[in-house]
Amino acid sequence: MKKVKYLILGGGISGVSFGHFVNSQDFLLLEKNNVLGGHCRSFKLKGFVWDCSGHFLHFRNKEMEQYILELTRGKFFSTQRKSKILYYNKMIDFPFQNNIHQLPLSETVDCLLSYVRKKRRKIKSFKDMILNKYGSGICNKFLIPYNEKLYACDLNSLDVSAMGRFFPNTSFLYLLGNFFSFRKKKFYNDTLFSFKNGIQDLISVLSKNILSEQVSLKETVVKIDPSNKTATTNIREIKYEFLVNTLDLKQFLDLMPANYSKNKLNLACNKVLVFNLGFDKPSNHTLHWIYVPSKKNIFYRVGFYNNIRNERRMSLYVEIGLKEYANINTDEFLSETIKQLKQLNIITDHKLIAKNHVVLNPAYVHLKKENYYKLKMLKNQLKEKNIFLLGRYAEWKYCSIEDNILSAKKLSEEI
Repeated sequence: MKKVKYLILGGGISGVSFGHFVNSQDFLLLEKNNVLGGHCRSFKLKGFVWDCSGHFLHFRNKEMEQYILELTRGKFFSTQRKSKILYYNKMIDFPFQNNIHQLPLSETVDCLLSYVRKKRRKIKSFKDMILNKYGSGICNKFLIPYNEKLYACDLNSLDVSAMGRFFPNTSFLYLLGNFFSFRKKKFYNDTLFSFKNGIQDLISVLSKNILSEQVSLKETVVKIDPSNKTATTNIREIKYEFLVNTLDLKQFLDLMPANYSKNKLNLACNKVLVFNLGFDKPSNHTLHWIYVPSKKNIFYRVGFYNNIRNERRMSLYVEIGLKEYANINTDEFLSETIKQLKQLNIITDHKLIAKNHVVLNPAYVHLKKENYYKLKMLKNQLKEKNIFLLGRYAEWKYCSIEDNILSAKKLSEEI
């Protein structure tokens, strides 16, 4: 029987980061795929470099920014975000609430008046929160339809904290002040960092100090016995002292005894179908990505890898939010995607020469208030057995790539 101090389940950004930071050589990282990365994998096809989706780094923690940029020196480049919102046939600067002066005058007035006249409501949901902050005009024109497409659900079903930190408070004077360029305020993702060979470059540098014998690819856990601290995989049994799980929580709880049942929790989420598309000629656009709130379009965002990485040929990622159990006919979705890209003049006489698709499931977890206490109790219950949850899907929370790295560092120091 294999024995290790730390057994890490999942070789995505969280699992690899924990292996990078933990002050021990006595660990084993298990990954079901034949390559590390999880949702942070990259693909190369016919000269195009694609990620699972538009994965770029935005930093809030200066210390972590300095650490990662030093670690990836020579592999990354930064740029100032250039994004727009496709509002009917007009391009509006992002974020929407800061640029309502770019709307037709009647709609600008509607946004301002609805902000002034908004009624304070008891905040029970994510939808209540944004209506309270911005009023019905701004919300109905962009924030509600866009986020309904992103999450593929009724926003009343989401808790306030779903993505609350990305929706700062505002004021009437601030909304007016945005009519003048000198009042422009920085947004959280104004600066983005990308990598020459895709987000896989980040995985590569984080795993550089991890020995090959500390990683087992194509190995899947099928059962966990927390009492005896053993994990059974498709090929062997492993005894551990500490178990760090980065697999999605529903999948993980299915591996555990019945008293850890996932049925105690309402673990809802959506999935995202991503098309990566490579064309024979340059893009007609200079943007990094476009937000698409209209329900007439099946996708909620279109990104231009070529504009971020200064590539000659147009290289797109197109994201489609779907319910967790929705059936996916990729040929039909691709055909409709190409058709709508042409209607929006993103594609003109371009010829599609390379493509792939990825289904992220789960993609966005649906945070619900009734889960908070239960999740806290579950984490405490697991901690008593030396089992720790790490990352967006294991902890069932919304967080960024940077957040996952920070959490991995903190956990590695704690245990």
